[in-house]
Amino acid sequence: MLKYADAQSFIMPLRLDKVDAAILRELNRDGRLSYRKLSKLIGVSTPTVESHVRKLVDSGIIVRFVPVLNADKVESATSVIISLRAELPNVNETIEKLRQLDEVRNIFLTTGEANIVIRVVLHQGETVDQFMESFLLPLGGVRIVASEIILQTKKDEQGATFREGMAVSLNCDYCGGKIAGQPLVLNVGEGKRFLCCTSCLTLYKAKYISRTRPDMKP
Repeated sequence: MLKYADAQSFIMPLRLDKVDAAILRELNRDGRLSYRKLSKLIGVSTPTVESHVRKLVDSGIIVRFVPVLNADKVESATSVIISLRAELPNVNETIEKLRQLDEVRNIFLTTGEANIVIRVVLHQGETVDQFMESFLLPLGGVRIVASEIILQTKKDEQGATFREGMAVSLNCDYCGGKIAGQPLVLNVGEGKRFLCCTSCLTLYKAKYISRTRPDMKP
């Protein structure tokens, strides 16, 4: 059940401290590490690790915990980098359509001749030409700039390198917009939700909290 606490002030900008950076470094190496193992590796208590991980999840730095798969180990799998040029009015629509394709594993907005770069994994004899003809050319307003087949992956590090003192931007958990200045913080169960303004706070409470806590009025 969701629990509600009054919105609180929050120090901005949110910056990674030494413990945050150490946790992210170790989880990048092995995402299966338990809180107890993390506490031994970085020299802090287990409750401290749990508190910091919860903060990293709530702030959106840690999105999810998933296994890192090696496509090179799958027989007949072909990884391809495809560079696309989408007309400016169609960029967001093109990205949403690409997100629906299981073969598309990564989507990047870029500068240069191409403004969208995707990594695609094809299986069981599906060729690059077949994929482009079946899924990319019908998009409309999109030009294929280049395509390169990945022969072998030599390094595949996930995410970014995080260091102590780095500032972290927050997005509103209701409207999705970037929060400028002090966010409003809502305690929901053991986690936190960040809102950009009182309107989003009220709407969030009405949508997600009032339905489970009738006694809580927005």
